[in-house]
Amino acid sequence: MGDIIVVSVKSLRNKRRITSKVKKGEVLKALIVRTKSSIKEFSNKSINFFENSVILLTNNNRPVGTRIFGVLPKFFRYSKHFKIASLSAGLIL
Repeated sequence: MGDIIVVSVKSLRNKRRITSKVKKGEVLKALIVRTKSSIKEFSNKSINFFENSVILLTNNNRPVGTRIFGVLPKFFRYSKHFKIASLSAGLIL
């Protein structure tokens, strides 16, 4: 979690396909925010989620979307991605 990767958009939801900010086949950067595999922190606590999840970023590492659903790990508050932590529904652990 917290790594930036390069992704390609495979599909879009039918509802917002015309007005979407991203198009199918577009190559973007993405920030990994949730993973199924558990991650141990320094305090010997482990975190894992039910799904893998990323946030799409522009070339300037700003989020493409304006809302983030679900909770994020607390270490995003103390990283360079503070804007993403403030957009999320909440922070845990």
